[in-house]
Amino acid sequence: MFSQNRHPLRRLGCSACGCLTLVLVLVVLACMGLFALIQSARAATPRHYVLLIDQSNSILNRSATRALVRDTALAALDRLAQPDRSMQVYFFGASVTAVITAGLPASAALLNTALEKSTSLGGTSFLSLLTQLFDQPASSADVVLITDGIPDPVEDARAYRAQMHVLAQQLAQREIVVSALLIGSVDGTDWLTMWQDFAAITGGIAREIQSTADVHKAVAALPIMSLASTSTPIASFTPTLTVTPTVTPIQTPTLKVTSVPTPIPATVATLTPTQPKTTPVLPWAILIVGTIGVLGGLGWLVVMARKRTPPATPVNLTDEGTLEIFDPEREVSQRADLHTMALGEVWGIGGDLQCRIHVEGAEPIEQAAVIMTPEGPLIEARGTPLSWEGRMIQTHLLFDGDELYLGRLILMYQNFFRQRRMSEADDEVGAR
Repeated sequence: MFSQNRHPLRRLGCSACGCLTLVLVLVVLACMGLFALIQSARAATPRHYVLLIDQSNSILNRSATRALVRDTALAALDRLAQPDRSMQVYFFGASVTAVITAGLPASAALLNTALEKSTSLGGTSFLSLLTQLFDQPASSADVVLITDGIPDPVEDARAYRAQMHVLAQQLAQREIVVSALLIGSVDGTDWLTMWQDFAAITGGIAREIQSTADVHKAVAALPIMSLASTSTPIASFTPTLTVTPTVTPIQTPTLKVTSVPTPIPATVATLTPTQPKTTPVLPWAILIVGTIGVLGGLGWLVVMARKRTPPATPVNLTDEGTLEIFDPEREVSQRADLHTMALGEVWGIGGDLQCRIHVEGAEPIEQAAVIMTPEGPLIEARGTPLSWEGRMIQTHLLFDGDELYLGRLILMYQNFFRQRRMSEADDEVGAR
């Protein structure tokens, strides 16, 4: 825009500088509004909470460990189960069983009943469990894993830990936070280190719970507690109890690390809360005002610059030539007068009824096109082979006496005032 203006920008005066400053300020305001909208949208997105409770042989065969799992699960559910949260509880071992999918405080009674009736679900493969439950494109989930932290015996523990490390990175990319509450003393520091690394990558924590005194501290330290909203939503909730809470044990003698078991849906309670919708007004106002100001300022600069730009001298680019099209198969020729073509105009050639130069008996397509350019008329192939002096070409600038072949059609251009110079002919031959 300013390249054609001989007056430098400083000649626009102080008003132009002030407008530029105002535009910059409004751009900053628009960016702030957009950022605030993004933050509001992320804050308004409800997070999904998942509680995974280990019910494998190593947990249920020891009464002390089983009691700690029970206390920890009920304490975690008591802190998580709120009306404005989507909640799921699973029992897992060698298989996965859905127990609760609700967000009511009354869910503690359902979970307590399920824990009393629970039987062993076999061994444990954390890799298969987490891959199975979170292989969907959903994101923004907070997961609490209550387990002793010891997987089934694996052939290569180092490879297993490496796979868990990769899985943690994948979950972190999808904003899935995993925290591990490790019941009892984790045998071997390697597994404890694995869980600490896994939780840290996803943004969660890994805590050992060796007695009932550790339960409250571990649950209170979960990172999801600081992200949860404590406001009372304006909504009414009516839970619908559909199935008596039971746990169906599935015994699986062996489990490979790479296997993905099929989940057994056994939903006990469902709840569909009505979330209150709030519209952030201030970010929208900032964004709208900033956008209007930016557009207005840029428009003002364009107007000011054009006022000092001398009008361009009109150039007469009309062509006095004619294009003769001969069909040897039908022995019919027709002429197209090009003197009415304006600069930039495109005339199609072919049997298609939409073509400006319609050729009777030709293929019902647009075979070529004539384009009026600043250098003169140019013909371009459009789906039909085009040749000039025995060479296949795609485009060709027309000069007096040019004869081209478009499929079976012969095109002849005549314009005495457009003579091809020898240097131009040599250049075009070299370019082809």
